Amino acid sequence: MRNVGHQQTSGEPSRRWISGQLDADPFRLPASLVVPHQPLWRRMAGFLRYATIYRDRVKVQDSSPPFGVWDWEAPISDYDGIALIVAYKDKHLDVPVILVELHHPDPEKSVILHASLDGADAGARWRSWSQVLGMPLLVEDRQGVVREAADRLGQVALQPAQPHRGASPLTCRRPMSFGFTGRPRQWSDRVSVTRPHAY
Repeated sequence: MRNVGHQQTSGEPSRRWISGQLDADPFRLPASLVVPHQPLWRRMAGFLRYATIYRDRVKVQDSSPPFGVWDWEAPISDYDGIALIVAYKDKHLDVPVILVELHHPDPEKSVILHASLDGADAGARWRSWSQVLGMPLLVEDRQGVVREAADRLGQVALQPAQPHRGASPLTCRRPMSFGFTGRPRQWSDRVSVTRPHAY
């Protein structure tokens, strides 16, 4: 069951979060949390998601007093990564909410791990969950398209090319004299007579 609202019309945000703040600690696994469902009819039916995050799997109970309990489990390897999402508490977009989600190709199996109204700890939680579970960092745009935050080649994150040592202006500097690098040429009395000057 999806924990967030869907995009209604073009230009509107793809996520809504009308509940309060939520936080699960990635450094204290297994981490248990209770996630309220966001669609109106599911909230009226009392749906709650009880999720437990392990290093290798996720166990979930979707519970509703009138309809019963649905148990399901999925391995961590089935998930795409840890997504950072900007949602809103109302349709006027006045109050943004930062969400951190364990993202699954099936939206019904995605699990919200963190919800913050001020976003103070969202970035740290996003990176911490990625590091602990060994999963890529993802971001979601306003249209609901999820992509990786950095280009990757397998498990290696690709970064802009860096200059090699030869690009340093100091690498072309010649020593002032053989065996006495950095000493000025006029200090000839400090240079052994058996060692010639560099130039």
